[in-house]
Parts: sequence; structure tokens; C-alpha cells
Amino acid sequence: MAPDANGVVAATTSTSGVFPNLKVHVRNGMVTHVEGGGKYKEVWDGLLRERWIPDVPGINVSGDYKEYARNPLSHVLQTADLVEKGTYRYLQ
Repeated sequence: MAPDANGVVAATTSTSGVFPNLKVHVRNGMVTHVEGGGKYKEVWDGLLRERWIPDVPGINVSGDYKEYARNPLSHVLQTADLVEKGTYRYLQ
């Protein structure tokens, strides 16, 4: 989705079948909330609860972005290691 997308997307069908009218509200390219949809809405609600914003040094956490940009996979693997150990700050 485009980062500047704003509005409401409404539907009653998808590739998974038919569902009650569903409205997905979007602000700045992010889904903000969902209306209707019956059981299908529960899936969306679960996704919205699990929203994860990755740490990017120099952008939204302390650190040097240039160092991160040289090898972002290293940072991702360090984060995955913290998650696996149960010490990742957002999971405590």
C-alpha cells in the first residue's frame, strides 16, 4: 500500500469467500481500524494487535543508520536472537 494512502476500502468478498460487509480504514498507508466483517473482522483485529515496527538504528532507535545500511541482515538476526532468548524489549 502506498505510504500516503488514505480512505476506506469496503468489500463483501475475497478469494476466501463471502463475508458480511467489511470496511478497512487506512491513514498514511496503515490500516487504523476495521468495521463489520463478522468473523472475518476477528482476523483483521488479530493482525492489528500484532503490529510490529522493526527497530532501524538512526531512524526510530539509537544507533548509526549508515552502519545499519551496510548490513541490515546482521541487525535483523540480532533482533531475532533477542526474540528467541526472550529478551527482546517489546516482548517482556
